[in-house]
Amino acid sequence: MFDNLLRDWEDAVAGAFKTFEEMQEAFAQKKTLSEQFIPEYKQVYELSKLNRDIIKQIDLSNNVAA
Repeated sequence: MFDNLLRDWEDAVAGAFKTFEEMQEAFAQKKTLSEQFIPEYKQVYELSKLNRDIIKQIDLSNNVAA
């Protein structure tokens, strides 16, 4: 009986992953992908921000050469 309750609870919590092990593996894969792509995204964001700041400063300049 306890095994059935535990299995039912695991099915409810794990959802589409069927088991905790599958859920943990999917979480680990997602974490690995996040660790790979978030720093790249952050670099692109910072570069874009710097580019906007440069363009803004050029637009504000009265210097014809700018």
